[in-house]
Amino acid sequence: MAKVQLDLSEELEEQIQAIFRKSAREVLHELGRQEINSKDYLSYKEAAAYIGVSFNTLKNFISGYGLKTITIGGKKFIAKKEIVLFMQKYEK
Repeated sequence: MAKVQLDLSEELEEQIQAIFRKSAREVLHELGRQEINSKDYLSYKEAAAYIGVSFNTLKNFISGYGLKTITIGGKKFIAKKEIVLFMQKYEK
């Protein structure tokens, strides 16, 4: 196997590393979105990310607007179908 050796300036090396870090973050973000999309039931954190609101806004949707939740053994979930129904209810 042939090897290629490059002498890079420190600045160029840092730029390349930044590009790789950004690409890795984007891949991890997309994998997280795919995982959320494959689930029927979401944690509060996942539900907030799914609809693009903060955790506090999600809690306001629950306590102030009646978004339905599920609690099992202290763990709290929201069915994705309930999120869709809730959002459609307030759609104008």
